[in-house]
Amino acid sequence: MYKEEIKLLKKEESIIILFFKLFQSSFFLSFPYKYHDSGDDHKYSWY
Repeated sequence: MYKEEIKLLKKEESIIILFFKLFQSSFFLSFPYKYHDSGDDHKYSWY
């Protein structure tokens, strides 16, 4: 039962990450993709 909960959590987590990435990519369509190169530690640095 505990393992199943972990599996479910992982699945939900990956879905959240997927939506977050989709949101970020659509959000940055109007921005240069090198936004994270500004030196600041932005959370968008996965580009």
